[in-house]
Amino acid sequence: MGLIVFALNKSDNFVQKTGMELWNEFTPSSIDDWKNKILKDLKIESLERINWTNSIGTIDPIIDQCAEINSVNSSSNLSINADFNLENKFSNEVLLYALKCGVNSISLKGIPSKKSLNGVMHEIISTHIQFSSENFSKEHEFWNKYINQYNGTINGSFRYDPINYFALNGHWLTSKEEQLSSWNKFYQSTQTNSLKSIYIDGSIYGNSLANPVQEIAFTIAHLNEYLNLISSKENLHKIIVKVSVGNSYFIEIAKIRALRKLIKAVSNHHNIDVNIQIETTTNKARLSPINKELNLLRLTTFSMASILGCVDILTINPEAINDTDLLKAIRLATNIPIILNEESHFLKVNDPTRGAYAIEQITSLLKDNSWKLFKEIEEYGGWIEFIQSSSPQKSCSKNAEIYIDSIIQHNESIVGFNKYSYKDVKLKSVPFTSSAAFNEVNLESIV
Repeated sequence: MGLIVFALNKSDNFVQKTGMELWNEFTPSSIDDWKNKILKDLKIESLERINWTNSIGTIDPIIDQCAEINSVNSSSNLSINADFNLENKFSNEVLLYALKCGVNSISLKGIPSKKSLNGVMHEIISTHIQFSSENFSKEHEFWNKYINQYNGTINGSFRYDPINYFALNGHWLTSKEEQLSSWNKFYQSTQTNSLKSIYIDGSIYGNSLANPVQEIAFTIAHLNEYLNLISSKENLHKIIVKVSVGNSYFIEIAKIRALRKLIKAVSNHHNIDVNIQIETTTNKARLSPINKELNLLRLTTFSMASILGCVDILTINPEAINDTDLLKAIRLATNIPIILNEESHFLKVNDPTRGAYAIEQITSLLKDNSWKLFKEIEEYGGWIEFIQSSSPQKSCSKNAEIYIDSIIQHNESIVGFNKYSYKDVKLKSVPFTSSAAFNEVNLESIV
């Protein structure tokens, strides 16, 4: 029996109609009808006029089918993460306040003082320890002793990424062989399974303005260098990949989805079972260094793209909102993912963008083009050899130069910075000289 629907007739009497009868009153529309409607309303001669051409190819916004469905498994438990440098004006009060506001994951860098972590209940949050290349031995020794006090009840990760140091500085701290050997010993010696992880900080590539295809390819090539060192294939390996998220909403959603698919593909090639966790942080080059309150809207867009892209860890960036009242900024930045989760119910649906034709189209474009570039990097000799050629650094420097010039010329608008700013901002051109290191872009340099 059809759904009973009540409709009010002209004489104010109620008439019962079945759902099927109700829908019969609507004239069916074909895809051609919709396309003709677009042509008429936009007053254009061809639908190609609204195609979107960018660094990943041409995107058809009214595509009515997709060649493949890129399914990804999303976590129903989003970790809201905050970074803390324990040796740089660190405050235990700020850390506890962040946890009070709803942060359920913390990343700690450096060695804390005796009272730095007082009141932190590691058993109910995720704790990630970031080791530096410069003080690795000292930090590793300290945190091993600290973690042992909790008898394996701490969840999170031990993070050590010497290739990131090489990419950021253009040289190894000691030598390639010694640094990779150090990483291998570190990974094999980590006894706490809940903290053992292969960590890749790929945010450097997005912050250096690699385009989305380059960013994905560079990141999985970076990961592949570590996977080549792993001898044990039997165990489940936790992989945590950190990437930056920019302001191109649909592309960023698709980028995260394509990245997860390619991490899985590379892991399968090595016959390794993996637990993939993707962490996102805001792209520094897309934030306004002045009128920072407007960055609240940008952080909302970043968070939405991250969650819809099915990330596992979302790192907040309170300094982007307010660098004078840090406690207020922490509360505002933390509230964004909480509201998206608790009030907008973003996490109620597994892989919410699955089957959306436009996003599936972008995901496939990114996946295919990134895989092609990744294979070119591997044919060259791998990521480390490719960095030594300076080719990726030159490409990112060129992208950065084009981006900065577009901001200065007002071809690209950043509201509150080069457009509608209540401050008189005079922008200056900055030369981006190619070097052996990746240069992260910060708009403060052109003010």
